[in-house]
Amino acid sequence: VKPARGLMGLCSAGHGWDKPLHLRQTPLDGSLPYSSIEAVSGAFTLHNFESGDYLVKKGDKSDSVVAVVSGHANILLPEGNNEAASLAVPISSNNFIGGFGLVRESKAGATLEPLSVVGAGAGIYVKLTKMDFEKLKGAHPKEFQILRELIGLRLALLDIPFFRDVVKDWPEDAKHAFATLFRYQSFHEHEELIAEAGKAADRLLILVKGRIHLANLAKEEEVLSLSERGKLLNLTSLFYNHGQNCWDIMAAPQVDSVTQVMTLKRSGLEA
Repeated sequence: VKPARGLMGLCSAGHGWDKPLHLRQTPLDGSLPYSSIEAVSGAFTLHNFESGDYLVKKGDKSDSVVAVVSGHANILLPEGNNEAASLAVPISSNNFIGGFGLVRESKAGATLEPLSVVGAGAGIYVKLTKMDFEKLKGAHPKEFQILRELIGLRLALLDIPFFRDVVKDWPEDAKHAFATLFRYQSFHEHEELIAEAGKAADRLLILVKGRIHLANLAKEEEVLSLSERGKLLNLTSLFYNHGQNCWDIMAAPQVDSVTQVMTLKRSGLEA
């Protein structure tokens, strides 16, 4: 995998790439103002990938977090120890991949990547190493803490009661593999549709920031409003309907904020 060049961004050798523009294709968008994204962008590097290239490799030390900003990749869920027979779970922009070792140390030694992620065609990703991540702590402490919480959000979900009792006896690598399947989603517009009544209910939705409205617009039912209570990781709302969605679930972000949810597709649960 080589540093990225071309229309989407030029890097290192005397050229500059629009780092804030690319980082707005990650979960940082909506969590940090543009000026803060610009301030931390120097810690990230930009890379091209082709089909079959490893962005993250199972068993490697988990000392970098990556995010696809153009194109698509696949998370490989192996059948037993046979990675060649893996189920490919697509992942694209607005997600962090790997990097659990940046936010949580293993009790048994170095934290390792639980799953491989490979390119599904040509694309671009950004990368943040542990060394550069730690440098942000002194230079930009507020942004560092928000970034740390975003990277660790996938693991924090496993601490809510819905999951905690299920995974409590799992080995660490299995917990991390499960956490890898969660997706970040941010909604900036008021009443932007997150899930539609009557459509297939194929995702678990967890509200992690901001406010949402529940209604059945076709039946003109009363709108119910739900929000987080307190900190970013105070996860208070969990929705999962078998068959069809009963509700229209709409974002209701406040001024200068976003509604953020984490999702887990049913295909990931059944894999």
